[in-house]
Amino acid sequence: MVAVMGAPLIAHEKLMAGNELEGALQSMLELYENGNYNDADGDLHVTDDTDVNVGDGVVYIDNYPPKTRVGRSCLAAVMSCEVGGLNCMEPLRVAAELGVPVLDCDGMGRAFPELQMFTPFIYGFKPYPATMADDKGRRAVVLKVDSPNRLEKHFRDVTISMGCSSGVCFAAMRVQDVMKYTVRHSLSQAWRIGDTVLRARASDGDPVLAVIEAEAGRNLINGKVTDVLRETTGGFNIGKIDIDGLDVDTGRRITVEFKNEFMVVREMSCIHRRVLASVPDLIALLDADTAQPIPTEEVGFGMRVAVVGFRVNPMMSSDEALKFVGPKAFGLTDVEYVPIGEFKDRGSIAPL
Repeated sequence: MVAVMGAPLIAHEKLMAGNELEGALQSMLELYENGNYNDADGDLHVTDDTDVNVGDGVVYIDNYPPKTRVGRSCLAAVMSCEVGGLNCMEPLRVAAELGVPVLDCDGMGRAFPELQMFTPFIYGFKPYPATMADDKGRRAVVLKVDSPNRLEKHFRDVTISMGCSSGVCFAAMRVQDVMKYTVRHSLSQAWRIGDTVLRARASDGDPVLAVIEAEAGRNLINGKVTDVLRETTGGFNIGKIDIDGLDVDTGRRITVEFKNEFMVVREMSCIHRRVLASVPDLIALLDADTAQPIPTEEVGFGMRVAVVGFRVNPMMSSDEALKFVGPKAFGLTDVEYVPIGEFKDRGSIAPL
């Protein structure tokens, strides 16, 4: 399970070197193959004078030195931690370089900003061991941790010290773990969405309408971005966006709040003040003409956009999951989650 961790806006200033995920993955393999890591007790039985630290509920190594790997690799496949943004594509690149398959699943069915929002952790899979690496070769390791929240805090601090950008790798999963704890067919869903948009563009159709119909989504407003407030703090992109309605939505105004990902859409018109959509459902800002997705770090004044909502996979909207990814988990104490429509799982795509 691999991913990029950090504030997305940083990628505009500090490009990925391309070795971050491989560094984290190699560290994980070396824990097992060289360190004789024990899953049951979280102990590294062969330390080779590596300093192991203990503090604040975490057993960790600040900089795990590279090892000459011994024995046969236990790596069978790679899985994305979240099927959104850069983390949808990076596992494909890593798997291609290593010559292993990519699983058609992930740990969120979308993207969320924090590690405790990962479905395996929500439903009880242990959050260790975990490894992290940056572009300069520093490799941090968590051997044992008492909760996913503690792992998030520890790795967030490490990521900030690495320049707000790092690669991470989480504990190996067995087949039965993948079937039990992950959101299946999410990579296929991402492919279908892209395919739908490209086909609509090629046929001079309406790509926004096409993807809404294909994924049972809901168009919340068509409008123009009139204000953007955005800051990078604590390793996250945080802020809000104001959008004034155009065409049939003239006279309406909405506000979209975000923390790396879009969290809630509020109707702010004089007549109607209400919540239109919220996490854990997926909120997307699309270019009004091309349906190109616009992430939080790229939204700018004057853009013409369609704000669209999609129902999240039911694994992310259960009573247990809402404790970690519902509105209250993001500090939205005035918001009650109301699902947008029905989720459609159309299975895996056929081999191309």
